[in-house]
Amino acid sequence: MSIVRSYLLISIILGISFLAFGSIDNVYAVDFVLSDAASCTGLPGGGETWDGLTSTCTKTSNLNIGATDTLTVTNGVTLAFPDDDNLVNRGTITNNGIINITEGLINNRNSGTFTNSGTIILSGTDNGDGRLLNQDSASFTNSGTITIEGTSGSSGRLLNRESADFTNTGIITISGNADSSGRLLNRNNADFTNTGTITMTGFTEESGWLYNRQTADFTNSGTITIDGTNFNSGQFRNIQSASFTNSGAIALTGIITADSGLVINLSVLTNSGSITTDNRFNNNNANSVITNSGTLQVTLNLNNNNGLIVNNCGEITFGSLSGNPIQEEICPTSSSAGSSNAYEDPTIGKSKDGRQVVENGICIDITCWTVTASYHQDFELIEMLSDSIHTISTTVFCQHGVNKCNYVAFGVSPYGTNINDSVWKIILQKDHLDNWTMTVIDPQGYLGEVSSTTQVVNDNRYLSASAIIEFKKPTPGMILNIEVRDSGGGYRDFKFNDGIAIADAYAYLSVETSYEQPLKIAPLCLNENPNKRYTCAFDKVREWTIKNAEEKLKEIYDNYNYKTVSEESEKTN
Repeated sequence: MSIVRSYLLISIILGISFLAFGSIDNVYAVDFVLSDAASCTGLPGGGETWDGLTSTCTKTSNLNIGATDTLTVTNGVTLAFPDDDNLVNRGTITNNGIINITEGLINNRNSGTFTNSGTIILSGTDNGDGRLLNQDSASFTNSGTITIEGTSGSSGRLLNRESADFTNTGIITISGNADSSGRLLNRNNADFTNTGTITMTGFTEESGWLYNRQTADFTNSGTITIDGTNFNSGQFRNIQSASFTNSGAIALTGIITADSGLVINLSVLTNSGSITTDNRFNNNNANSVITNSGTLQVTLNLNNNNGLIVNNCGEITFGSLSGNPIQEEICPTSSSAGSSNAYEDPTIGKSKDGRQVVENGICIDITCWTVTASYHQDFELIEMLSDSIHTISTTVFCQHGVNKCNYVAFGVSPYGTNINDSVWKIILQKDHLDNWTMTVIDPQGYLGEVSSTTQVVNDNRYLSASAIIEFKKPTPGMILNIEVRDSGGGYRDFKFNDGIAIADAYAYLSVETSYEQPLKIAPLCLNENPNKRYTCAFDKVREWTIKNAEEKLKEIYDNYNYKTVSEESEKTN
């Protein structure tokens, strides 16, 4: 067959394949499941080695997952890229293990789908390295742990852009130790939703920034902490027709004189949660609009030149205010007799004026306690067993009606910390359609199955919320935290110390032992039958009987002068 005819035949076959399957990629779709040596060396691209001791697949070339391909990293397995190589996904990646990339990046693109419930570690010392890119209408969902570190230029970044969608219910930690490194950027029509925890630290100039820009949407109902330790580091910027909606907690700290911890809003910012900064807050542009029904706390100057701030029954505090005045909306007041007209935060115990408005505000299973403290409640340690199911519930008083209460969270954290440091947290949250949803943040796998309920229990101002929890792994004693919020920016956080502990149901019992020689104590023979052989009492009676017989025999000899045969022999001789 000639070369021309061969080429024509191949072209016809490929053309038929394209018509039948839509693309050549569909014909060769492959599912990669990384679990052992064979699956490691079977990855595309070459340069794979398997370490059986650590269950680590090390790759020294790029790994490309095609549009119709899938990759699953199984639990207990590590996929490592140690030498400036990249993981590129246009298909579907599920990580239940560990992905560790040094000097390379993750590029989720072209409508690719990436789901992480394990651990991802990215680090870079050169410009552009150590980055997580989610772009080109791709989707990324994280319920695990992501750690990103940059030590040079634009390294160590999370970029969500070009109509991509990123959802975080887990933990993301980003740090920058070089100018412009360690940033989270949401831009170019992208959507970012956070109900988990994001921690950002900038150690050098312009590092550690949270950047929302260019018609992007960012929604936060979780916790975001931004810290800057150098000039212009650790900042939050919402600019260029972007939209930021916060019902969670955002806290910025840093060196005041170096503009670290600065907030800049040049677009639309809606806050029903809390935003606090140790530095300044600039809302100084004709497009700068803030609508606040939560808490806005600015240590230094709140610059509202050319901007608009509408306070809808929230709380705004600042060191100084410059520019336009804040527009205050008329706040609702309680119609109930004897209550204060001041805005009342939701509570599970006492009101601001000290009235006990909730009895039995917290229950574990069928045992309930009344919360009498405003913040820290003394609480005897409750011990449970692993692989057991228990119910934790609370009753929330909502001054302006249950429809205003929109957030309840349960969590446990080490002693001396708060709910933001929880090792696990269960969040019950109501959306704009009044539907309650549940989010479980449990990166270490302490919990098994979790379910929840919410209901109105009394005169439309009391909300009952409960979580039915399967405790899987043992945990030491930790503080039990309950956090409640409402749509008007009300917020209360209650601590119960000593909290709860989960003991290992399968641990062996421990018994204290002693190696000293036991004392030898003569038996007392109490309550024994002296007629029963092989007992202490029988032996004692026998000894006593023999002794009495010997004494009686001696007495007879002595009284009647009986002589033995040996004695008579001695006398005659």
